[in-house]
Amino acid sequence: MGIFLIKKAYGIVGMPGSGKSEIIKVARELNIPVFSMGDAIRNELKEKGIDITPENMGRYMLVIRKNFGLDIVAKKTFERISECASDKIIIDGLRNYEEIEFFKSKIKHFYIIAVHSSPKTRFLRLKERKREDDSDEWKVFLKRDERELSVGIGKVIALADFILDNEKELKVVQEEFKKLLLNEK
Repeated sequence: MGIFLIKKAYGIVGMPGSGKSEIIKVARELNIPVFSMGDAIRNELKEKGIDITPENMGRYMLVIRKNFGLDIVAKKTFERISECASDKIIIDGLRNYEEIEFFKSKIKHFYIIAVHSSPKTRFLRLKERKREDDSDEWKVFLKRDERELSVGIGKVIALADFILDNEKELKVVQEEFKKLLLNEK
């Protein structure tokens, strides 16, 4: 492992379709590295030759947490982060308290930003987005929400240092996020 330069990290949390990806575009525009925890799951499924579907993603997420600990996805994500040569990063996709504790043990200034949108808004966004792990069926959407809540995402949202209400015009929310990232307190 190289020299660890990260001084500040922002962990992004939000229910599926809350708009995390749209918010994170701001960080990329500011050349702040973004590490997606969901990519750790997607990459493992691809390596195993398993189709990336909402059901497979959810099932695998639960299995590896049960077998290797609730912070396993954070640890897998940190393997990539530890090679980063930036003093500020974004970690997308926090799901539980154990992941927060893991990142706080590794990064001195770790803040949680929750992105919030209503279920109806999130469902419509996922239908439009059509990523391989999204569904356009309301029942599948609700089942995914239940799975996310079962691993502790609600607690992470409740512990957020900052909350972005993503029911407003996107440019307004992105500007709020930009101000947050550029604030050096």
